[in-house]
Amino acid sequence: MASTSPLVGLNVPSNGDGAATAEDLGASWVRVELVDYSTGTDLATDVADQLSRTLDDYRARNMHVLLLVDYASLGGNAGWGNGAPCGDWDGYRSTWLARLSSVASHFGDRVDAWEIWNEPDQPMLACGDGGYNPGMPAWAYGLLLRDANTAIRNAGTNGDIVTGGLDSGQVSYIVDAASAAGGLYANGVSIHPYGVVPDNSWCPDPGEDLNCAWGTLGGKVDEYASATGVPVWITELGIRTGDTSHEADYIAGAYAAFASRGPSVAHAFWFCESDAMVEPYGLTYRDGTPKPDAYVRYQLIASANEGGGGGGGGGGGHTMMLHGTVAANGAGIEGLTVTAWGQDAGDFHATTTDALGIYQLTDLVPASRYNVVVNATFDNGGYDVIDGNHGYDVRNNVELASGPDGWHGEDFTLGE
Repeated sequence: MASTSPLVGLNVPSNGDGAATAEDLGASWVRVELVDYSTGTDLATDVADQLSRTLDDYRARNMHVLLLVDYASLGGNAGWGNGAPCGDWDGYRSTWLARLSSVASHFGDRVDAWEIWNEPDQPMLACGDGGYNPGMPAWAYGLLLRDANTAIRNAGTNGDIVTGGLDSGQVSYIVDAASAAGGLYANGVSIHPYGVVPDNSWCPDPGEDLNCAWGTLGGKVDEYASATGVPVWITELGIRTGDTSHEADYIAGAYAAFASRGPSVAHAFWFCESDAMVEPYGLTYRDGTPKPDAYVRYQLIASANEGGGGGGGGGGGHTMMLHGTVAANGAGIEGLTVTAWGQDAGDFHATTTDALGIYQLTDLVPASRYNVVVNATFDNGGYDVIDGNHGYDVRNNVELASGPDGWHGEDFTLGE
């Protein structure tokens, strides 16, 4: 069953594959690109049939669909080069809008939201370069967004309309686009904050594919929400790494950052479901095998957010997940034992801290209270220290009240 949280989304293949995986992961929203390089107003028959099946499949699984309509949704786009059209932009644009109108008329009641173009703020390459070149001037995008909005609304479709995912980090682009069109013709602004750390605690050494100089995810949300006055949609979010533990940590940190922004963030779509889409960003390998750590971490966050952002897996603001740090003299301690005993169910859980002193416990009973013990075992009415190089700590009657990332946090500082 898909999560009911509006926050947790997933980028999935355009051909409808991956629906079962998306459901197992607990995604509440999926982002599907409309890919049809034919020309003319109507979609190719096989594409239209496939789109119909895909939309019906996700609806049957209780998932919402964001449909991305961009340069891949109509053949013949020559693009822009250094600020000028490389071909007959006006002719392509007219046919593109007519196709969008046709799609909205035929499928609008099964599409929950529309994304207009993808990464229009990318630097424009030279005409004929052959590389990835979705960019266009801000004024041209503002007018395209305005006319796409009209095409969708005139087709009788009421789903949200969001800007194309912006990845330059330059807020001025969408401000200029809106100015050129006489307003921002969208219910949401979409961003793709690749390489950005969740928060300042990740710095100065954030790990592979992250850059502390680019700000924080929460900060990006604040900037775009303030500049546009509409909720932020993170329609692509991911990390280029083969370290699945690093990927898992980034998933948790990112969703915690977005949850902390409350209604300023509408949805956050992880990129992507499988390495078969773009390697190594997937939650599964090319053959569909779940990646260690990352797959389960996303799954747990989706579960913890069931019923609303930040809520616990057991409902009522409680969670089945407990995490935190164990430190001494300001530094995390690796390899210490952390246990939790449930007072209601009598369940017992144990783990050890990682290289940063972080521990994580899952599958706890949300309604229960727990006795949490660090670096000790209970024996003969007292506690015996496990690692004699460090002290121990005991925290009784811990209530698993969910935090902004869906986990409950308890940090410990030990004496030496």
